Amino acid sequence: KQAKNTENNEDAIKDLARQERKLIDLKRKLNDGITDESVELEKLNQQLKEQNKKKKEAARDSLGLISTYQKESKALRKMKNDLNGRFSRN
Repeated sequence: KQAKNTENNEDAIKDLARQERKLIDLKRKLNDGITDESVELEKLNQQLKEQNKKKKEAARDSLGLISTYQKESKALRKMKNDLNGRFSRN
């Protein structure tokens, strides 16, 4: 019984140490905050996502997986968004 209690205590101590390391890591990340590097990294990640999205769409189009309706619907949405953008700036 005592050996089991000792084992449980050791597990609890290990768990507490793991949680403390995690807390320290999260505090460090929070203190780093928004640096110029992190903003630039996020911009690059967003550009990469957009580029991958365009590649995927081009591949689907070349394989004939996009219908004429989907193409026209997308073109219409783009025109509507462009118009909304122009009128919202004025």
